[in-house]
Amino acid sequence: MSRSTADLTERLAVRFGDMLGAPRGIAGGTPVPTVRPDDELALAELLAFGRSEGLLLLPIGAGTKIDRTPAPPGLDALIDTSAFDAMIAFEPGDGTLTAGGGASMDSLSATCREGARTIVPAVAPGATLGGVIATAESGVDRLQRGAIREHVLGLRVMLSDGRSSRSGGRLVKNVAGYDLHRLHTGAWGGLGIILEATLRLFPTWRAERRLGLELADLASGVDAARTLGEARIDARRVSVVAAGSRGPVRVVVDLAGRADVVEAEQEACLALLPGLTATPLAPPEPRPHLVLQALPSAAADLAAHGTLLRELLPADTRLDLDPLLARLACSLPDGASLPADLPEPPASLRQVLPRLPQPNLPVSAQPLARAIERSLDPHGLFARR
Repeated sequence: MSRSTADLTERLAVRFGDMLGAPRGIAGGTPVPTVRPDDELALAELLAFGRSEGLLLLPIGAGTKIDRTPAPPGLDALIDTSAFDAMIAFEPGDGTLTAGGGASMDSLSATCREGARTIVPAVAPGATLGGVIATAESGVDRLQRGAIREHVLGLRVMLSDGRSSRSGGRLVKNVAGYDLHRLHTGAWGGLGIILEATLRLFPTWRAERRLGLELADLASGVDAARTLGEARIDARRVSVVAAGSRGPVRVVVDLAGRADVVEAEQEACLALLPGLTATPLAPPEPRPHLVLQALPSAAADLAAHGTLLRELLPADTRLDLDPLLARLACSLPDGASLPADLPEPPASLRQVLPRLPQPNLPVSAQPLARAIERSLDPHGLFARR
């Protein structure tokens, strides 16, 4: 876009008034204007303005994952969807919940608990429903209950031309139409803005238990976690936690389910790893500063990558490796930053990150993906991440 950010901000202020918020930057990029439409009419008007001005827009929820990928080139403004936070329907008997895309996952989880239900995924505090779906975020319950895309029963989204599109429904056994809502799961808002979503719910766990084991290094921790995985232990989560840049690591096993099942799984874990001991359940963990996806077949490589990261990051950094989730999370404490004079090689953390294995879209699927993008966003209004 040729006009300056200041000029665009002024035009947005004239058009949208109090809905214009403070500029925000993504991953250290140039701050751009943020508009928070207060209803669907205002959102449609903002999209029309974007089309007429040739803008590139990016929808965000609470912004908990805004820095997870670099800012799209040429980004002009952010669309804050937090106003679409209504609880629309909660049917504990049917095991379903429908809420606005801007609804807080924390508040939805609290509502579900009152009805003896659990919402999936169980993510770190702060995220919105639309943000979790748009980024296909997984929680600590991924092993037992699957990915978010398996539990989205229906979506209503606003396309780039301002039309509202509905896919799926509010019933668990729903076979009407095409599963277009699957396309928006993991699209990072690049195909449309999630206005409301319906999720399948689960009964609450009858029993929960955490086991821990201290080992010498990350490689030993990953081997222990893989041992549990190969034995098909039905754990909610298996992770390897390294507190600090040196010293031992801790394998943590979370079990959840019926009391008798949890007891049996605990006995199986103890038979495989005799050193495991009971550990108090911890409160929800803070959202990781950085999450990197890795191929499940490359879980063994996480130990080597984690060891390298551990040497480069500050001493108080907490590394959390989830080999069975195939995820490496690096959580930096508040105020922490990478040292300016990192050793060679590599010279910086940014040189380490590309080495981690990442799932790639098959080449044969790329033309289809581009056709879908052109169909749902023919104006190229939404940024791709």
